[in-house]
Amino acid sequence: MCILMNILNKICNIVRIAGDAVMKIYHGNLCLYIKHKYDCTPITIADYISNNIIINKLSLYTPNIPFLSEENLLSWDKRKSWRNYWLIDPMDGTKEFLNRNGEFTINVALINEFGLPILGVIYAPAINIMYYAYENKAWKEDAYGHRERINISNLYPPTVIISRSHYDNRIKDYLDILGKHNLILSGSSLKFCLIAEGLAQYYPRFNATSIWDIAAGHAILLAAGAYLHDWNGNSINYIPKRSFINSGFLVSVKCNI
Repeated sequence: MCILMNILNKICNIVRIAGDAVMKIYHGNLCLYIKHKYDCTPITIADYISNNIIINKLSLYTPNIPFLSEENLLSWDKRKSWRNYWLIDPMDGTKEFLNRNGEFTINVALINEFGLPILGVIYAPAINIMYYAYENKAWKEDAYGHRERINISNLYPPTVIISRSHYDNRIKDYLDILGKHNLILSGSSLKFCLIAEGLAQYYPRFNATSIWDIAAGHAILLAAGAYLHDWNGNSINYIPKRSFINSGFLVSVKCNI
């Protein structure tokens, strides 16, 4: 436990350093936009800077643990024998970053030999809020350094949180079946965090995601008492696979979907 706590503190510091660098770009006069990637999503200079900071510091701090980042995609041959590894999204919510709404995050997760996210850190630098978890404990730390344990809340009517970018007929149908509810729109992995701290109870997602999009949030959810399943009721894990893509899923405060 002490080893994991020491690692967690180090990762929080690393992510804060990356966040400070991202915010200099966010508030500066540099051109933010660079190009679109293979999946047509945008990428900015901030994505690369955050990635380089995290990778360089992790390589020094945990040289024996490999890493997979959205901006450092490695071949299947290099990954297939991995047992534990770091899974990194140097900036989740690049669209939010470009729209300057503050809802972007930096995400780091540690995956164990069973494909489970056993440690997760999510930092939202624009609002200076950090969420982190390990050993079935999750915390929220505010801009003043105040830290509090967080846990889910099972309320009625439930609050459903959905992506700003992915509202479609499948979401509408799900909400109709669910019945009475409140609704929150949010960007990036903050959706996971709002459930973990008890502000929402469901997050349905039908569109595909990449493994780095959800691993840190998954770790925080599990530690706070929530569940993440695909639409067949199976738990999602991160054992190395050829594909980086997840199917749709439901985050819930209940174990059944």
